[in-house]
Amino acid sequence: MKKCIFCEILNSKLQASVVVKEERFTALMDIHPVNHGHVLIIPNRHITYLHDLTEHEQTMVMNFVVRIQKALQLSEFSNGDSNLLINDGRDANQHIPHLHIHIIPRKKNDTLKVMMNFGARMMNFFGGAESLEKLNSQAESIRKVLPQKPLA
Repeated sequence: MKKCIFCEILNSKLQASVVVKEERFTALMDIHPVNHGHVLIIPNRHITYLHDLTEHEQTMVMNFVVRIQKALQLSEFSNGDSNLLINDGRDANQHIPHLHIHIIPRKKNDTLKVMMNFGARMMNFFGGAESLEKLNSQAESIRKVLPQKPLA
């Protein structure tokens, strides 16, 4: 069985730009971002599908997603708008068999750029990875304004 890149990151065997690691979920920067500030939310235990989360974890992950979305807005990666994407399984174009939720921040007039980048990814063309230095800087900007509690 192939090693899971996300499990390798969670076990500190691979470098990544981590925004925050909490009890059950981790937010990290996508190394092939569709747009600046593109974040991935991953469970800290290896699961493949969304339905593998417990009901409690399903609630927790959505609260976590909302906190990251708010931080993306506060750090000016978005105007508050974003695309949420889950490729839930291999036939749904899930490239890494570990559940991950994409949060792609959006701004006015970025549609062409985002759709071109997204289309390339859907055809399995990822191009070169973003620099760790740039991703670490973005992660720090998001981390600084991340709400600490679920939003009411």
